[in-house]
Amino acid sequence: MCGLQGLQDRWCRDRTHLCLLDVINIFTAIDHLNDKQWIKLSYQKLLSSIDEKRDQIVELTRDLVRFNTTAPNPGEEPHQDRDCQDYIAEDLREIGFQVEMWEPDLNAMAKSYPFQISGQSFKNRPILAARLKGNGKGHSLILNAHIDVVPVDPTVKWNHDPWGGEVDNERLYGRGACDMKAGAAAILSACRAIAESKLHLAGDIIVESVLDEEINGMGTVSCIERGFRADGAIIPEPSNLNLWAGCRGIMWGRLTVEGRSGHAELYHPHWSEGGAVNAIEKTVPILQGIWRLEDEWKLKSKNKHPLLSIPRAIPTKIKAGDFWATIPDRCEVEMDVQYLPSDKDENGYGSKVRKEIEDCIIENSACDSWLRVHLPELTWIMDLPPYEIENSSKLVRDVLEVAHGLSLETKITGFDSWDDGAHLMNLAGIPSVSIGPGPTSQAHVVDEYVTVDSIIKTTKLLALMAIKWCGVE
Repeated sequence: MCGLQGLQDRWCRDRTHLCLLDVINIFTAIDHLNDKQWIKLSYQKLLSSIDEKRDQIVELTRDLVRFNTTAPNPGEEPHQDRDCQDYIAEDLREIGFQVEMWEPDLNAMAKSYPFQISGQSFKNRPILAARLKGNGKGHSLILNAHIDVVPVDPTVKWNHDPWGGEVDNERLYGRGACDMKAGAAAILSACRAIAESKLHLAGDIIVESVLDEEINGMGTVSCIERGFRADGAIIPEPSNLNLWAGCRGIMWGRLTVEGRSGHAELYHPHWSEGGAVNAIEKTVPILQGIWRLEDEWKLKSKNKHPLLSIPRAIPTKIKAGDFWATIPDRCEVEMDVQYLPSDKDENGYGSKVRKEIEDCIIENSACDSWLRVHLPELTWIMDLPPYEIENSSKLVRDVLEVAHGLSLETKITGFDSWDDGAHLMNLAGIPSVSIGPGPTSQAHVVDEYVTVDSIIKTTKLLALMAIKWCGVE
């Protein structure tokens, strides 16, 4: 660099006296830049280009938010899932990615999984995976984002159009703005910045745009079954630019308690003499027993994790009764049950926790004469496995190095919910972390928003991390 600086000084003094030999010397000096100097120059150029395209990145995020990609319940028709995927495919093809799109046939998939749901369909809801090939001499990287979002109801409570992508005071509003179309936009923008920088990566970049992460992650599972693999994966979920190094397992259960109907305003004898039995009232002691089990979990050392909260079994939906003056003969309660990586069974799922809850129901039913004879039924609908990655892993260390190089205050944390990183690690053995925009608290809320600044910072982090991880020729 000293030789290059000397020639630059001479150029400034007398621009008319640089000859062909001087020009050759300039290129010779540039050619002798070491790897660290080249990397620094490349990083600076890349970061500058992202700053210059701030408005385009914001507009791209707005475009993605404007697609209604609400995850449908089984049997419901999709909205604009295909349109959104077509938009993303066009963007990736434009910068040289080879794009594949397909509609997974869940009935034809090679395996059945404990988290599959009956009636789930990907008809007119394609999954997208795209590859930018390197020269085969570097590490490969998956950048994974889900474009499905949760429902917007009740829309009357929104001050901003949930499908408008409105920007106000450096906040971009809309359903999925935070969770996680901003992350998807950051992936696309980072890939475009790399492609336009003319840097040739040594390793492949694989972009996965998937659906139904909000349900059970079957979109990412279909990418795995289709053969997409990499040496590492980053998911820009809304972590508020912290690094999620693990998540809890999530189970969905349905408790059904039987009763016996009767007129609510009449006197009824004991049930053994034909009297009515209120299914709601019989459900209460079962739930109280489960809450006592939760208290036991709090006391067990194995349920204390440095990054993840102590699990709970939370009632989230209840259905009972057909008429206000009729004693209900059935009560259904749906529950969200979490478990930690240390609670996994030998197959990586939550069978040990399920048995704890089932035993708890049997034990508390034994205290009631009706429930002893009419034992409540507990049906497990879904089991999404947890995961964690070691802080010492290369992927974690590299992401932290890049983040801190960008002056981000990134900390290693955990995600108390669940994301597709669990499938990538558990089913494909791909080291995975999640880091993306924020604030995290805006996921799934009315007037959901993401900060513009966090989108730009995520774009920079993903671009630099792709260069660092994949390497350049």
